[in-house]
Amino acid sequence: MEAIRDNFENLREGALKALCANGLGPSEEQHSLITEILDDFSKNQEVCYIVRGKPGSGKSYLAVFLLLRAIKDLPLGKGVLKRQNIAVLGYRNNRLINTLRQIFREASPGLDAILKFYSTGRELGLAEGNPKYPHFKLVIYDEAQRMTKKQIEIAMQRGDITVFFYDDTPDT
Repeated sequence: MEAIRDNFENLREGALKALCANGLGPSEEQHSLITEILDDFSKNQEVCYIVRGKPGSGKSYLAVFLLLRAIKDLPLGKGVLKRQNIAVLGYRNNRLINTLRQIFREASPGLDAILKFYSTGRELGLAEGNPKYPHFKLVIYDEAQRMTKKQIEIAMQRGDITVFFYDDTPDT
């Protein structure tokens, strides 16, 4: 999270050379995936990606990187991104989403609005059919291994491009 906070603008702009020089850039395989997804994004494709990896392999970092690259050309500021319905990143983990929200808010007030819970247990989240959420161009779900079958079905209809980041564990 410190790397995201300290390099927020570089991540948003996609300054891979600057990030790589600091040991923070995506691997060649990750860069290829991001390029493919962003290419589909720019061509208004409808596609679903499942990105699998071991815990600690950089999936959450990659999810944030993808989100920031998708919105890089949008003007920032309170409320702007809500009207755009471009991209959103969903989490179920309270601690992680709250940490990221703080980082996003500090980088640009109101930017934290693009981070949503996909399952709250109390009210309908992003992957639970909540009618307050629009259809997005890009929807990213981190920690997708925590999703139910029903949530996945709803999640796949929430955006034109849907990306699930899924932890490989010994029992999955």
